[in-house]
Amino acid sequence: MTHNISHVLRIVNSYQHFTGKKLIDYDSATTLAEKLYNASFALVSHGTEADPIFNYGNLTAQKLWEMNWD
Repeated sequence: MTHNISHVLRIVNSYQHFTGKKLIDYDSATTLAEKLYNASFALVSHGTEADPIFNYGNLTAQKLWEMNWD
């Protein structure tokens, strides 16, 4: 499993843009990716297709939906 750092940065920046709140505190982009993946809350994102396809799910989301990284 690899983390796409630019994607997780897009997630946290979008969250802050639309809510005015920080999603999670982090020291670097690398620690951000690790913290989001291992967060206690479910986090998913999807593309902008007409029928959106999930492109990210952290470990909590994977457990909830009984899925793995692949």
